[in-house]
Amino acid sequence: MDEKDIDTILTLAEMQNLTRAAERLYLTQPALTKRIQHLEDDLGAPLLYRTPKGIIFTPEGETVVEYAKALSVTMRKMREHISTEHGNRYGPLHLGCATQYAHYRLPRILNGFLEKYPQINVDVVADRSINIQREMNRNSFSVAIIRGDFEWNGCKKMISSESYYLVCKHETSNDQLRNILYIHQKIDNLGQELADEWVRNNLSFEPRSRVESNSIEVCLSMVNQGIGWAILPGICLERFSGYKIPIYSKEGAPIVRNTYLCYKKSELVLPQVKKFVEHIEMSEWTDGC
Repeated sequence: MDEKDIDTILTLAEMQNLTRAAERLYLTQPALTKRIQHLEDDLGAPLLYRTPKGIIFTPEGETVVEYAKALSVTMRKMREHISTEHGNRYGPLHLGCATQYAHYRLPRILNGFLEKYPQINVDVVADRSINIQREMNRNSFSVAIIRGDFEWNGCKKMISSESYYLVCKHETSNDQLRNILYIHQKIDNLGQELADEWVRNNLSFEPRSRVESNSIEVCLSMVNQGIGWAILPGICLERFSGYKIPIYSKEGAPIVRNTYLCYKKSELVLPQVKKFVEHIEMSEWTDGC
């Protein structure tokens, strides 16, 4: 199995669809099918089934996916170390980042980082925090920025803590909310749970005709247009000019969301990782490791 095969397997596992995988790999679908058949012949086992809804890996295929992920991580680390040892002062930085942080905060941080270290190539993968955390556990990234509280056996530094707000185009009371549409963001389970908890504990009525979206930006745009009200994290409200008020738990504590920088100490031998960690620590308020 060579690197093209590894890339093929990982792309198929991510896309779960032959057509989309072929597009990602810049292959025709027949060429991708031929590559899969070659792999199956080489390994002596079927790797996947085709269904009307996409593809399903066989048990043997699932095993191959796990080995492909491990091999991909090993190849990445090998290149990083060789790049450093061969005289290139900095290898590439592989960064996993929570989607909202990548959208609202990371560009400013990376701008300053790349101004100081223009020779470092940065590969950013933005995804839901739960997915970034899973890939960090699989060593897919050198460093990650993850929102929410979670278990991690490496270094974990808080880099921001933000409140959740009730937002509306115009000032309104809790009782007046019964006459306004509730715009419900469902981008992640934790944010949804925090919002639902506040609604249950603070409103004596069921919010009217909820509108749902899996995009915080869409929710905020709807609020700006006066369509309704929403509960959103402060990270997206820096330019919001409407009415916003922080929300509190039943016990009276602010409802907040923490963001963490995560990495393993062993990764600090790579100078690009060490410099990025130092840059983040100087860019944001941080807690201990």
